[in-house]
Amino acid sequence: MAGEGDRFDYIEQLWRDAVAAGVEPLLSFPQRRWKEYISNFSCAFEAQQPTDLLNGITRQKPRVNRNITYQGFLALEALVKERPPCEHEIQNAKMHFFEAVDEDPFKDVSEFTFVENDEQLAEMIEDITEKRKSSAVAIDVEHHSQASYRGFTCLIQVCTATHIYIIDSLNVFEKLFILNKITADASIVKVLHNGDNDITWLQRDFNVYIINAFDTGKAAKFLHIEGGTSLKNVLALEFNEHKEEWYKTCDWSNRPLTRGMLQYAVNDIRKTNWQVHAYEKEVKAMLCKPFTFPKYKDLEKILRAPQLRRPTGKKRALAEAVLAWRDIRSRSIDCSRTFLISPHELPRAINQAYHAKTGAPIARCMNNKIGEDKLREFAAEIDDLVIYYAQ
Repeated sequence: MAGEGDRFDYIEQLWRDAVAAGVEPLLSFPQRRWKEYISNFSCAFEAQQPTDLLNGITRQKPRVNRNITYQGFLALEALVKERPPCEHEIQNAKMHFFEAVDEDPFKDVSEFTFVENDEQLAEMIEDITEKRKSSAVAIDVEHHSQASYRGFTCLIQVCTATHIYIIDSLNVFEKLFILNKITADASIVKVLHNGDNDITWLQRDFNVYIINAFDTGKAAKFLHIEGGTSLKNVLALEFNEHKEEWYKTCDWSNRPLTRGMLQYAVNDIRKTNWQVHAYEKEVKAMLCKPFTFPKYKDLEKILRAPQLRRPTGKKRALAEAVLAWRDIRSRSIDCSRTFLISPHELPRAINQAYHAKTGAPIARCMNNKIGEDKLREFAAEIDDLVIYYAQ
């Protein structure tokens, strides 16, 4: 039975065991092919200079926080705010907005190359920096955040004035820091559209930083474009072109890519190379945006749910423990909390579990995609947790 003084003892023991065991993604997850998994038990972000990585300095591994309580870890994780190490270069880069380039940003580019191994990646870098000497490239990123606790980059689209490159980042994940040869080169303007997330994803996954960029979404905002700053709206207004939205939310970690997904990736980047004058200060502020971990906001929402009616005492302790369990186990198998158990189902399940004194109602909410072994293992843990907190 859990009293006020020991209400977190069960969770703290679970936390210590989970940290010791480390991250082990499910067998069906694409990140299983990587040599090193994302460290979900580290609240340290190791920012490194792009030039150091390009000169052969090994990427630093995030330090795992082993001697800290679960609540202490969450508090530290919320404080992480790491500014880019190349902030000086970002602030001092000359943003020429294509005045002196021969390339036509409006040119309709359709030829593309699918980059899926180290050799093709090296050839792409050479094409852009040496052979074509591109002075502007458009960049877009497709991201997956369900079957991964913090998410990962699945696809990177790079478009020059004459060619499109679709990079399968799942196959060259450990080598993509080499993109700094393009992104950290201030002589090449990187064109993005509402690139706030793209910036942080590239930093997090590959230590790739962008120096000198033009964000068409920021320009649209500055110019008060009618209908909003989405790429769909801007393309409709500027090019009278309809942007397919269905693939925007599809699972980009699936392989092989379907013909429709590949065509979407090509089309998504194809028209991003367009010319608009906008505010340099806002773009540079975006590039210097500090890396932070997403804030954990489920607790108060769930406690306010009608099914729980602002619980107190043992029921509140159980609700907090269930959410802590979901967070820890999501880190363990490297999936999002929503993927493991949807927050919409939890309030009713917690209420039923509390009154029935069994974890079965909560266990039934788990995603079957985690597999039978994990379903059984986690169901037993939830049952123990409910008995511990609800008796």
